[in-house]
Amino acid sequence: MADPKSQPPVIELADLLAAEPEAPIAGEWSVDCSVLWGHYSTARDAAEQAGDGVKALAYNLLGGVCTMTLQASKPLSPFTPLMAWATGSSPTPLTYRGRQSLVFGELAAQVAHPALKARLADLAWINAKRHEAARLAMDGYVESVERLLAGKTEMRSRRKEPSDPRALDLLRRACVLQRQLSWGSGRTDDLVALAKKVRQRAIKREDVSGFVRATDLELDFKTTRAAMLAKAAEALAVQEPPWATRTDRRSSGAWLPAPMRVPNGGPMQIAR
Repeated sequence: MADPKSQPPVIELADLLAAEPEAPIAGEWSVDCSVLWGHYSTARDAAEQAGDGVKALAYNLLGGVCTMTLQASKPLSPFTPLMAWATGSSPTPLTYRGRQSLVFGELAAQVAHPALKARLADLAWINAKRHEAARLAMDGYVESVERLLAGKTEMRSRRKEPSDPRALDLLRRACVLQRQLSWGSGRTDDLVALAKKVRQRAIKREDVSGFVRATDLELDFKTTRAAMLAKAAEALAVQEPPWATRTDRRSSGAWLPAPMRVPNGGPMQIAR
């Protein structure tokens, strides 16, 4: 239970490394932390039954970290607890404030799984404001999206598209972190290029909803001029959906959701 007045005992880096922190997720190619949580929960139970208290504590800690839900659209409170009740909740970032978050930052630099790296480093950034932690978190998020684009990973429920809402949240969070550090430096160019690839992938698949979500992100962070995005929307509007009938063809574009918004809040009209 997350209680602002009390915190679980700090588990130091040496103990976490001794517990082989990535052993429970070895071979897991998903970059969705909710999937990793299931593995850590199973590993914790097995360690408890085997009488290995060190591993049980370590896996319980890492599992708790993975239970939180990422809400990248809320830059100041990006993680929410899995469950909440009248007297508390499952873990939140505040659960790990202080020394434990510093340890997370150190551990993030030594783990390979991009989703775990991103989660640990992001918590270190939120609670300790270590710039290196923010950069590590961005690295993890960017690698996760790159793997999705390459077809080498997936999100929960075997969703593999980088424009899926949960997947796009990874890219959005990376953009938020870069903006909080300094937009225009660091990995800004990588993020701009990645956002464009996600949008182009949605266009290629004729994924209208994915295109709208990807374009939304580009408008929010001004990675691409609104006029260029409007042209891309027009081009997508005149493409014939694979399920189109002859009647649909006579009114090409009518199937595309509109209006799409632009930075000034007005509608970006889709040419018919």
